[in-house]
Amino acid sequence: MSIIGIIIIALLIYRQFSQNKINKWQEKLDKAIHTVALSVNCDWDTAKNIVQVLGRYAVPIDIIINSSEVIDLGNSKVYKYNFTYSVNKGYFILDENYLIKELVYNDINLLQLNTVK
Repeated sequence: MSIIGIIIIALLIYRQFSQNKINKWQEKLDKAIHTVALSVNCDWDTAKNIVQVLGRYAVPIDIIINSSEVIDLGNSKVYKYNFTYSVNKGYFILDENYLIKELVYNDINLLQLNTVK
């Protein structure tokens, strides 16, 4: 077997290994989107957007949403969702258009960190 043959076989093995990791990540992402869609009671695209925003602020995608509550502000309502990841806790608040208004993770308001420069 020539060196080129060995290199080709090694590249094929590496490609298969990489593809398996990508497939596992995609399954994890799909599960997170499905979980958020069920918990928040929204469509797939909205849930995907929420998961992406949470990920942008370093919140793991495989959080567990424990509870939710409706906060009535008089003329509008917001929805608070408490979540956990391992021993870490947090919550996010969505408005009626499913936009994240507040995101607290480990007692740190992550959205507020982004506004202070």
